[in-house]
Amino acid sequence: MSLHKAFISTIAEQPELFSPEDSQDLLEQAPTWSEDEVELGNQIYKWAKARKNIYGAALDRLSNKDSDKSFSGDVRLPGSGTKAPEIKAEDYKPMLLNAIHRNLVNQPQATASS
Repeated sequence: MSLHKAFISTIAEQPELFSPEDSQDLLEQAPTWSEDEVELGNQIYKWAKARKNIYGAALDRLSNKDSDKSFSGDVRLPGSGTKAPEIKAEDYKPMLLNAIHRNLVNQPQATASS
């Protein structure tokens, strides 16, 4: 699993880790980030590294082999026997923005403890 996937999974599965300030900051910054896979990974890293609880959750996902199943070709499409298509590098930024909007915008936030 890449940092991109781990970070997107963290947003989708643990939105309570993101304080309202973090959510707003990510909502403002992420659209300006590069679509290049390497540069996007660097920007995600810099943003998350400054937030220990979010960074730690993403690292946990990176080290958990099972967490990659939601992004791998081993996932079966609902109602069919076919595999989901592999994620392309150019899809990471749209997936990131989608996860932010679905999980962090206008969602009640729990107080994140540091």
